[in-house]
Amino acid sequence: MKIKSIRSATTVLVSVSMLCSSFLPAFAQMNVEVTGNGAGSTNDVTDSTTNNTTVFQTNTATVSNKLKITSSTGGNQIKGTTGGNAQVETGNANISASVTNTVNTNQAVVDTCNCDQSVDALVTGNGAESQNTINHTQNNTASVVQDGVAEVTNELKLNADTGTNEIKGLTGGTAKIETGNVTIAPVEVINTVNTNVAILGAADPDSSAPHMGLTVANNGADSTNTIGVNTNHIADFFQSGTSTLLNDLEIKGNSGANEVDSNTMAPDSDGVISISTGAVNMDAYVDSATGFNIASDDCGCIQDTTATIDGNGTEALSDVALNVVTSSLATQDNHDQFDTVGGMDCGTGTNEAEGNTNGGVNAETGNCTQSYDEINTGSSNFFGKLASLPQVSSTNMTGLLSALGVSVQAE
Repeated sequence: MKIKSIRSATTVLVSVSMLCSSFLPAFAQMNVEVTGNGAGSTNDVTDSTTNNTTVFQTNTATVSNKLKITSSTGGNQIKGTTGGNAQVETGNANISASVTNTVNTNQAVVDTCNCDQSVDALVTGNGAESQNTINHTQNNTASVVQDGVAEVTNELKLNADTGTNEIKGLTGGTAKIETGNVTIAPVEVINTVNTNVAILGAADPDSSAPHMGLTVANNGADSTNTIGVNTNHIADFFQSGTSTLLNDLEIKGNSGANEVDSNTMAPDSDGVISISTGAVNMDAYVDSATGFNIASDDCGCIQDTTATIDGNGTEALSDVALNVVTSSLATQDNHDQFDTVGGMDCGTGTNEAEGNTNGGVNAETGNCTQSYDEINTGSSNFFGKLASLPQVSSTNMTGLLSALGVSVQAE
């Protein structure tokens, strides 16, 4: 913008008001110039640029997962046979289950701060006793409100069985029960709930800061020359989350509880009563992360400023006034409740050989292995520069943002 006047009284008012979002570009350059005006003239330029960014995001989620899975190769019976051999051999029973809940993710990433505008204001070469004024006001406000309410219930009932077999009332021969292995793994329940991310100024962190040049020079004697600049950047973040998580896991694995009862082996025979159970392996993992508020104001609205008053005439009054206000406020609140109930039941034993006649008895049980890991992370708030994101408990916030597609530049 370049304004020249030679009339005795000139007033120019420029007002620009914009409602901006991340999709609207800011002005790259503003030039305001009052120059070459005659003696005794009055010249005023007033411009105002206002950029408002307002974001409201709210989510409510109710999730209920109910899984009932049964795998069985057992429960076999041989009863009342005469002669020959009786043998029960069961196959393996395998179960795996995975539940992943990702709910209530509010993400507001505004690339531009709308304050990356370079300004050059010049009051130069005006005549004696002239009055020359430039008033520049730039207001940038951002308000982000994010809220999530979630109720998540995961109910898993998993039962795998290769046992509970029976041989009863056999006459002659041999009796043998051999059960397969039981594997209930992996069992995973992963909850990521109520993540609020608000980032201002996420464009190019390496971009140069805007420049402001203010010059009052070479104006006539007794002139009055004023440049006034007010730059205001105000950002308010309001982030909250409420969550209730219930994980109910009931996991049972069995290869035992087999019975060989009331059997009569042949006299003087090598008849053997044999019970051999398979191994039972169970592995469960629960990871619940809820209540993350991340707010970052990376706007570099304090500009590189050069102010020059030079070469003005006798008794000239020359003034350059620069007022910069930057304010960021974050209100972050979480209410999170975790509950895990249920349990794991692993069995290879409780086998029975009773009331048998003749022959020998051999019982061999497999190993029983259980593993359960639970990680709960919640109610974590961060406000600051993205490059200084911390690791909070078991959840790396930088990794969390990366999963949301937000890149973070290290300091």
